[in-house]
Amino acid sequence: LGLSLAVVLPEGQQGTRWRRALSQNPIAGVRLLPPQLAAVAAATAAAVVTVNHPHAAVALLAGTPVVHTGRALYHLEGVTRRAAPEALPAAVVDAIRRDRPALRRRFLTWLMRYGHVWCSATHPTFNGMLGLIERIERAARASADARAASHRPGPAWPLAAKA
Repeated sequence: LGLSLAVVLPEGQQGTRWRRALSQNPIAGVRLLPPQLAAVAAATAAAVVTVNHPHAAVALLAGTPVVHTGRALYHLEGVTRRAAPEALPAAVVDAIRRDRPALRRRFLTWLMRYGHVWCSATHPTFNGMLGLIERIERAARASADARAASHRPGPAWPLAAKA
């Protein structure tokens, strides 16, 4: 197919180690990308290969075929392909040639409606995990306040001896 390979490096020390190793042993035709470009690469690539990274969902939303080597929430035969590392070249070609956009759209509809909780680590919203936790905490406080308001003072036990 005449495609080139772009590798999105992981963040932090692991990415630094990969960059160092690949600069010492360069691979012809491989382009290294910083982690900040992962979503853009996933959305614009001919295909995405990953173990089970969440950016695979970005690729699926953009219509990019996905091949993964690990267990993944987004695995559904015909939507993504699971392949052993040694079978990746054939799996990528197969994923590009046998794309099933209608099945992918149906899967993404299920995934975004039922199979996924939007989580923001910094901006709580009702749709995110922090928002759900805040809502549970508010309900628990309201319930405790309601119980406290309805409390009647009295002995701890109806048969307690009067002093």
